[in-house]
Amino acid sequence: MATLEAELVSVVDMDMETISYDDLHRRYAHTMQKVEKALENYSEYNLIMGCNQLVLEINKEIVMFHHFIRGKYRLQFPELESLVQHPIDYARVVKKIGSDMDLTQVDLQGLLQPATVMAVSFTALTSKGKLLPHDTLEKTIDVCDLALDLDAARKKVCYFVETNKGSIVETAGVSGLGICTSIL
Repeated sequence: MATLEAELVSVVDMDMETISYDDLHRRYAHTMQKVEKALENYSEYNLIMGCNQLVLEINKEIVMFHHFIRGKYRLQFPELESLVQHPIDYARVVKKIGSDMDLTQVDLQGLLQPATVMAVSFTALTSKGKLLPHDTLEKTIDVCDLALDLDAARKKVCYFVETNKGSIVETAGVSGLGICTSIL
């Protein structure tokens, strides 16, 4: 676990210039291959343990993608990262706003809590951000899509674990809620 925490710290502290768009695409493809492979290789307990590790890796990738998105999009709307801190919410909002500088035209309802929508809208009125170049915005939106895909994959893996945990506990011959919980 300490290794994963160290990796997450190194991802967060990473200089934006060291994260390339192509690297993110390669990491995304590699992580998605792991998801598919894990779901195909159904060997109960080992699968669950592998799925747990995979979810941790997906989380790490999402943190890296979030770091990339924030680094690029802060030029257009610097205050957004302090208002929307959850990586997936941030990716959804950036994707929805895109290049629009007038947030009165952007419907953020359903993406954020009403109070946060109001804060984002009011803050955008006084933001000193500048419109991103088209190619930068396009790559940023693409990385938002990758982060959202990884989140969907994470949910898929978690759903798989949730729906199969009963058979794993039965196979192991374990009874009792406390023991089951600690195994899973």
